[in-house]
Amino acid sequence: MPLYKLKLEELAANQEGSKSLVTATNTRRKQQQEMVAKALVAEECRKREAREAFPLSSVAVSIQASQEFTKSSQLDSDETSDDTQEQVPVKEIVTAHSVFPTCICQVGLKLLDKLDDAESHSGTTVGAMAESVIKRCIIEDASLFFRYLFEKLTCPSEQEEMFVKLRKLLAWMPNLPSNAAYTLFNNLVGYILYYNRSANVKAQVCMNQAMTILSQLVPSVQGLSFKDLKTMLKKQQSEQTLMVTAHLPSAKKVLIHGIDSERGSPTFMIHEDTQFKHLLQESLDYFRISENLADHQIADAKTNRLYSRHDYVRDYYVFRRDTTPQLKLIKMPYSQSFNMLQQQAMNVKFIEMCKVELAKNILKFSSKSHVENQVLFLHEEFSKQVAFPRKALETEFSYFVSTLGSEMHGTDVTHKLSWIQVLIISFHMWKQIR
Repeated sequence: MPLYKLKLEELAANQEGSKSLVTATNTRRKQQQEMVAKALVAEECRKREAREAFPLSSVAVSIQASQEFTKSSQLDSDETSDDTQEQVPVKEIVTAHSVFPTCICQVGLKLLDKLDDAESHSGTTVGAMAESVIKRCIIEDASLFFRYLFEKLTCPSEQEEMFVKLRKLLAWMPNLPSNAAYTLFNNLVGYILYYNRSANVKAQVCMNQAMTILSQLVPSVQGLSFKDLKTMLKKQQSEQTLMVTAHLPSAKKVLIHGIDSERGSPTFMIHEDTQFKHLLQESLDYFRISENLADHQIADAKTNRLYSRHDYVRDYYVFRRDTTPQLKLIKMPYSQSFNMLQQQAMNVKFIEMCKVELAKNILKFSSKSHVENQVLFLHEEFSKQVAFPRKALETEFSYFVSTLGSEMHGTDVTHKLSWIQVLIISFHMWKQIR
C-alpha cells in the first residue's frame, strides 16, 4: 500500500486564501480546529478505504513469520554455591525461509510457455497449474523469479522470445502483485534508458517492445505519479524518453561534418523552429553542392540515424553544457534513404504512441487523492511545452505509401486516438474535482 503524508500546513495556506467572516461564537481558532479535525477524519477514511482495497494475499509473508525462545545455558550444579542464580530468558528472532525455492528459477521460463496449455490431468489443466506456481513464486520473490528472464533480455538472439513470454504473462495475469509489478517496471525503465544511450542499430526496436509492456504494468503499480516519474528521469537526463510532457530547452548549435573533410566542419545555430531541412540547405550551400540534392541527407555522426527534413531539431537534441551535437552530411540514393526514413518515422511514431498510452494509463488508474494533482500537472506541463499540440497533430503523409504505408497509417491513427483519450480523461476528471 503506498504511503501518503498529511500536511497540516496546507490547511493554514488555504485558510489565508479565504476571507470569511468570523462571528463572536465562531473564532478563527475554532475554525482552524474544525478544519484540522475534518482533515484528520478524511485521512483516516482514506486509509481505511486503502486497507480494504489492498490485496493482502499478494504480499509474501517471509519476514518474522516464526519466533523461537531459547534460554541461557545453566551452570553445572556441582560448581554452584548455595546462592541461587536467576536465569534470564533470551529472545531470538528467527527469520522464516521463503517458500519459493531457487531451483524453480531454472524452469520459470518454461512455466511461462505452459500458461496456454489446455491439457488436463486429474481435472486440472497444465496451464492452471503453471499459473498457480508462477503466481506463488512472484509473490514470494519476484526479483529472483525474473532474474533469469532479464539476464537473457539483453541478448540479441533471445530478446524477441523474452518479450513474447512477458506479454503472455500479462495476458494471463493482468493484475500482478505489487512487488512483481514494481520489479518489472523498474527493470524495464532501466532497460529503456540503457538502449536510449546506446548506439545500437536496433535500439529503437528494443525500446518499442519494452514500452508496450511498460504501459500495461501501470494498473498494477500503485502510487505512480507524473511528478515522481519526472523527478527520477530528470536525474538520469532522460525525461524526453518516457514523458510525453517533457519540455527541455533545445541545443543552441550543432556541428556538421561534410563529405569532403578538407573544408572543415561548420557550426550552425539552432532556434526553436529550426528543422533539418534548414540545416541540410545550409550544409549544401557551405560545401558548394548543387547536384543531386535529393540524394543528400542529414544523419547523426554517432548512430548513423537519418533525420527527416520536416523534423524539428529540438525534438532530438536538448541543451547540455559543454556538449555540441555532431551531425554529418551523407550521400545516399533517394530510394534507399526513403525506405530508411519511412522505417525511422514508423519507430518514432510508435514510441510517441507508447508515451501517450503510458500517460493515459497513469492518469486513468490514479487514486482519488492524486487525481487533482495529476490533472494539474498535465495542464501546467502542456502549457509550457513548445511542441504541444504540434507533435499530437502533425502527420507525415508522404510516408503513407510503399511497403510500410498501411502500417504507418494505422500507427498514426492510433496515436491520434490515444491523444484524444488522454484529453477526454483529463477533462472528465477535472469536471469531477470541480
